[in-house]
Amino acid sequence: MTTSSDFKDWLLTQIQPRGWRLADLARHSGVRYATLNHIFSGTRGIGPDVCRALAHALGLPAETVFRQTGLLPAAPDLTAIPEPLAVALVMLTALPPSEQQLIGEFIQWRYTRQPLETTQGKR
Repeated sequence: MTTSSDFKDWLLTQIQPRGWRLADLARHSGVRYATLNHIFSGTRGIGPDVCRALAHALGLPAETVFRQTGLLPAAPDLTAIPEPLAVALVMLTALPPSEQQLIGEFIQWRYTRQPLETTQGKR
């Protein structure tokens, strides 16, 4: 999980090239300066609404900010996935969104079903 220090360092790398200070980020994002100050000092966590506001102000996908805060885990390394799964992912992207949703829901159901079967075929 990302520490507040890691997030602060990352956020500074985003605002400094723009010539912004924390007050500028507050103005551009609509997040109160005091809120940003508390996040920077580590006395307050960052929530989804602030993530979305910061992403909008910085022109970044919200997912990027969510990952930097630790609200989303790091993106998986897709280069390390087995070939059959890579083929399945390519095929999945060709399906209509409604079918992608159904398959995603099935995978979530299967993943959370207890107990999970092992890869050695034990049940």
